[in-house]
Amino acid sequence: MSEVAEKVDLEYLIENLSTKRQLDALEALITEMPKVETTLSHQFEDGIYMRELTIPAGTICTSRTHKTNNLFFIFYGEMLIWDEKNKWEHIEAVYRGRTKKGTKRIIYTIENSIWVTVHPNFDDCRDIEELENRLYEKNDNTFITLPALKQVQK
Repeated sequence: MSEVAEKVDLEYLIENLSTKRQLDALEALITEMPKVETTLSHQFEDGIYMRELTIPAGTICTSRTHKTNNLFFIFYGEMLIWDEKNKWEHIEAVYRGRTKKGTKRIIYTIENSIWVTVHPNFDDCRDIEELENRLYEKNDNTFITLPALKQVQK
């Protein structure tokens, strides 16, 4: 972790998160933490694209900003989720939720977790990069240096 990250009270920042600028600052700190192994799989059905993400316990991460509305499910685990509208919410599996256009989240997994998102895919596209471009905004976090920003956008 960098000197900047060590000087910032991460717990305070998380507890007092209220603006996009604070969210960006936290995301920048997260990019400096040790990387965590997650598993992302993709499944397709007529007109549907599904993403399944397995996240280890103790992981803090941010989502990308969503361009569309979609459904999500927590099939396994327990987590704290923050978004700009709802603030912190404690969620345990099995859970079903909705993501609204413009949502960006912070996720802290208390237990190993499985998060599944379901998206419309009207043209049955199978190109993951193209689908991600349709679903997520490019990250505009000014706190993150260019190499780290490229990692966040993957």
